[in-house]
Parts: sequence; C-alpha cells; structure tokens
Amino acid sequence: GGGYGNPIVREMEYIGLHMADHVFVLSKQQKRIIMEQYGIPEDKITITENYMEVPVELRVETHETFPYIMKMKEIGYKVVTNAGRITIQKGLVQLLEAARKVIDHNPKTLFLICGGGEQIQELQVKAAELGISGNVLFTGRVDGTGKQWRDAFRVADLFVMPSVSEPMGLTPYEAIAYGAPTLISKQSGIAEVLKNSLKVDYWDIDEMANKICGVLDNPELHDTLLESAQHEHNQKSWAPIAARIRSRYSDVLNRY
Repeated sequence: GGGYGNPIVREMEYIGLHMADHVFVLSKQQKRIIMEQYGIPEDKITITENYMEVPVELRVETHETFPYIMKMKEIGYKVVTNAGRITIQKGLVQLLEAARKVIDHNPKTLFLICGGGEQIQELQVKAAELGISGNVLFTGRVDGTGKQWRDAFRVADLFVMPSVSEPMGLTPYEAIAYGAPTLISKQSGIAEVLKNSLKVDYWDIDEMANKICGVLDNPELHDTLLESAQHEHNQKSWAPIAARIRSRYSDVLNRY
C-alpha cells in the first residue's frame, strides 16, 4: 500500500533473503523489488509463478449461498465480485470509487466484497460517504475452501482484483474456473502471465469504471473474455513450474 510496510517483517525478509542460497519469486515485479530494495543479485533469483488448479467436480454451477443476489439478478442486476483479504494492499478504496461511477451509469449493479480484514469498517464508511451502501455487500471472513467462497465467483458477471501491490494473486484463476471473466491491476504479478484478462492501473478510477461497464453492458464481450480465459487456464499446469523448481534445487545442491 505504499512505503516499506512493517519494519520487523522487512528485517526478517532481508535476513532470510541474504541467508538463502537461492530465492524463488512469483513474478518479474517481485524480482525487481527484492533486487532494488534488498540488494539480492539477479543470478540468485528464479521466477516460478504460481498456478491454481480447480477440480472439475467443484466447478458445478450452484448459487445457493447468495439467494438475495440471485433474486436481484432475476430483475436485471449485474454483480461485480472481489474476494480476498480486506486490506490496503488490495486497492479496494479505488474499487469503491470506481463503483460510484459504475452505479451512476447503471444503478442496477451490485458489488460483492468477499473476505475479512482490518479495513472492512473503513470501506463501509467509504461506501456510505460515496452514497453506494445499498449496492455494496460485505460478506466478512469466508472459508477459502467453502461453498460460499466458490459461489461468490459463480454469481459474478465480472471479477475485479485492483491490487496496489500483489506478488502474484490467484483469485483470478478461481474466478475464471467458476465462470467469471476478470479485470486485474497491472500492478499484480498474475498480470504478467494471464493474457485473457482486462487490465488497468489500480489508481486509474475512470478506466477501471469504463472497463467494468464495458463488460456489464456487452454480453458478447463477457462471453468472449470468459471463453478465452478458460481455454488459457485449461492449457496451464504445474508441470513446467515444478520442473523449473526441481532444476534450481539440483543446481544449488550440486554446488556442495
């Protein structure tokens, strides 16, 4: 969220990174940060992006845990979902500011904020100040393996992850698997590897609102984005990532 974060955590990271024989990072962005801020040499770092596999049996479409939202969808409402920790790093203040513009364009839009964290009360106040409390739903903490978590993606017409800083970010993979196209910030690591997603700078409120409205207003764009993203997701696997990790471990061990 800006600055250097918790100084105790930063010191632990610094010591750990310098003690390590090799360092794995999740993205080019994270590699750049630890080179610049922690002084780690480039040849000591390997990028191994994460991947999210969603079992086919969990992709079955149900929406039982959000009956109110389903009722609203029946009368023409659209749903924008965000899921994850409710903290400054996630860019949710910017999402609410974009939400005000989206709701001005289409009052029949709901924003579902799924998850727990220290910023919930601040965001509830922000929504009230913006005059959009009736269109913004906060679930509070949700089990990341439970049905309510999965249904938060399933009810979405669009999933938005506007993170200020995100080494990777796997929720877009979950959203795609459960049937929602995605809009992600250019400041997230997954933006480097997920090609079939709309992307925006987290601070560009106007462009974020424009792209949200674009998907909600155009079913063909929604379907094309989702179909392309699901095809891309289905082509990925852990195999090449695991092979890269195994190779680096061997390199380090062979030095000794």
